[in-house]
Amino acid sequence: MKPYDDEDKVPRSLPDRAMTVAAQNRPVHLLMIIAGQLEQLQESIERLSFAQQSTFSEQEAARYLKCSVNALKRYSLRTRQIPYCLVGRGRTYLKADLDAFLRSVRR
Repeated sequence: MKPYDDEDKVPRSLPDRAMTVAAQNRPVHLLMIIAGQLEQLQESIERLSFAQQSTFSEQEAARYLKCSVNALKRYSLRTRQIPYCLVGRGRTYLKADLDAFLRSVRR
């Protein structure tokens, strides 16, 4: 066999290639696990910050309910299931009202 300068051109057997691919995918797998754990931590931090709040903007209320702003508007404007207060042009939602809504839709 001839010596090669470029490592990519070195002929390898099939098991060697499989081991190399597996070794290359391991960091990707670990990154996916870490990303999932980071997302869970961010949700926990968000829940803790929500626990200290008593009023929410539309965007915050939608995040608290884990729905879109449009869905929140539909619940509050059309079906009147979630009460709100108008402060200027923006709607403000009380945490107690959001919690009551969550309890009412719980199955």
